[in-house]
Amino acid sequence: MEVEKTLPLHQPPIPSSLLIYLYVGHFLARWSARMWEFSVGLYMIKLWPNSLLLAAAYGVVESATTALFGPLVGQWLDKSTYPKAPMLSIGIC
Repeated sequence: MEVEKTLPLHQPPIPSSLLIYLYVGHFLARWSARMWEFSVGLYMIKLWPNSLLLAAAYGVVESATTALFGPLVGQWLDKSTYPKAPMLSIGIC
């Protein structure tokens, strides 16, 4: 039984300007998400100024939700078709 070797398809290099735009866009998106999480914690502290209990409870609930439902959502996304996943994501938000 002979194994057929396939050559990789030649792909043109990605333009450096596109890579810079992608990296900057990713950085700004992550920065926005981090600032949102930080501001929610500050808002919880403002609601209950004498204790960090509300901010800590929010952090625990958010982390537990991610740990519990993250794998389920990831498996569902892996099994679903590409157009279906973004449409449902936009519909939920």
